Amino acid sequence: MNKYAIFIAFFLFHIDLSAFTYPKYILGSTTSGFWEPVVFSYLLEGLFLLLLIKGLLSSPQEDLIDIFKEKMGKWLARILLIPLAVYLFVYLTLIPRTHSEMLIITFLPRFPLWSVMLLWTLIFYGASKGIPTILRTCVLFSILIVPLILFSIASSIQNWDYRYVFPLMNMKMDFLSNANYYSGTLSFLPFLFIGMIPVRKFLMPQKSRYLILTYVCLLPFHLLSVYNPILTFGQKAASKLQFPMLAVMDTVEIAWLMFDRLTLFYVVAYMMGSFLYTSLVAWMLIKLIQKLYVPFNSVWISGVLMIALFVCGMLIPNLTWLKNVEGYLSATYLYCMIIIPTTVFILSKLGRRRAS
Repeated sequence: MNKYAIFIAFFLFHIDLSAFTYPKYILGSTTSGFWEPVVFSYLLEGLFLLLLIKGLLSSPQEDLIDIFKEKMGKWLARILLIPLAVYLFVYLTLIPRTHSEMLIITFLPRFPLWSVMLLWTLIFYGASKGIPTILRTCVLFSILIVPLILFSIASSIQNWDYRYVFPLMNMKMDFLSNANYYSGTLSFLPFLFIGMIPVRKFLMPQKSRYLILTYVCLLPFHLLSVYNPILTFGQKAASKLQFPMLAVMDTVEIAWLMFDRLTLFYVVAYMMGSFLYTSLVAWMLIKLIQKLYVPFNSVWISGVLMIALFVCGMLIPNLTWLKNVEGYLSATYLYCMIIIPTTVFILSKLGRRRAS
């Protein structure tokens, strides 16, 4: 495994979610001062990422599942990690369905939904190859994905109206009472995959600066993903869009570009990253089920999950239903973001006290 692969994957998964999934939640959470919810969530993730890393460093040979099992017992670990299993399953159900709708709307209007959904079963092939293969693929794909996203964002600057950036402040911080803000927590959860890998494999003390640098580089992407639609359409219009960044790319016209729309570049870059992260989520869910709940062969677990996710995805009636359901899932997202890293940290401290 490339010694930088974990950091590249960490960066890639975050910008992938922030570039596509994140904007609609923040645009619907407040009417001004959009940087406030972005920075608040960003700092919150940084805090719990730090707690998770500190907890993992106490048991460098183990992942978070092993730490829960060893310190709390298998049954209590099963109960406390049910929300993590729910989050992983929900992600594997909702994201492929949402992206399939996006592909049909954007490029494949004549294709039936089931045929596009079938493409997402390929994620289990990626999951079957294991974490080293997924991370190596991230390194390879990042050479294509990051430049495409940067090019797309840079090209959209020509349509910005900087007057839309005001007002800059929202003293009420009313986003904290809006369900959309908490649904947006989904875009800050990729850091949890670090807990599924024994820390000795990637984070020696001399490498910690790379993780810090990677994390710092994420903030501009989070801010751009939110402010790009605002500066292009204005807050009121942007908040009504289902896919704000795609709408932004549709407004860009470049005479020398061989394709009619910049959207093609953006969607290709995004879908590559999305397939990789969804494969990683599938690998995490299979590992969690195998270690805690059903100790069957991973092939059987993958097969059952593949069928279940396809059926559940097809049963979702429309995107409006998805939006209504997301509000109820925000508690699960917050649990995974806050409780799991905090518990790992507390268990590591208790383990040290017992040892001393």
